This record gives sequence, C-alpha cells and structure tokens, in this order.
Amino acid sequence: MAAMTVDRLPGTRRILWVKVTSDLTVGNVEGSYVGCIDRVRDGFVPVNAHGEPLGRFDTLTQAKTALASERRPKRRGSRDSFDRVAFAAATATGAATILFAATLGALVL
Repeated sequence: MAAMTVDRLPGTRRILWVKVTSDLTVGNVEGSYVGCIDRVRDGFVPVNAHGEPLGRFDTLTQAKTALASERRPKRRGSRDSFDRVAFAAATATGAATILFAATLGALVL
C-alpha cells in the first residue's frame, strides 16, 4: 500500500505526495500531476510534470521544496474559452442554414 502525505511547505502549493515505491514519490495538486522524485544513490532528483529534472538534492524535503516552488508556465488559452467560441460559431452556422432553408422554401412555393 502506498504511503500518502500532504505537505504545505512555506511559500509553496499544497501538494499530495504518494510514496509509490521506496525510490519513487509522486506529487499532485487537486488531481493534477506535479511531478515525481526519484531516489538515486547520492540523493534525490525531482522531475517536473514535463519530464525535466530540477537538479539533485541531499534530502527528500529539499527535493519536494524544489518541485513545489517551481513556477508553472501560464496557459495560453483555456478550454472553456475555446468551447465558447466553438459553440458561438456552431450556433451562427445553424442559424444561417435555417435562414437559407426558409428563404429557399419561400422561393419554391
């Protein structure tokens, strides 16, 4: 069974840490993967969510702090914004199609 801890290190996000094996600890925030920490022969190596190692640290706490304090890049757009634009475009297309069909029906009659 995996051991779970929740750490709120000073000035960082609240992360749920799950010790998967004796050499691997994985972190997530509200279900989103933050990264993992691998235990190596001479310390700990945190790896962020993009697979980029953040260095080697002597203690697990130092590795957790490095991973927790990493700044994530801002998203360039949100899925909600895309969905709103797609919905508006689909509505406009549907309205234009109905208008065209009604005009065509009036001309035929």
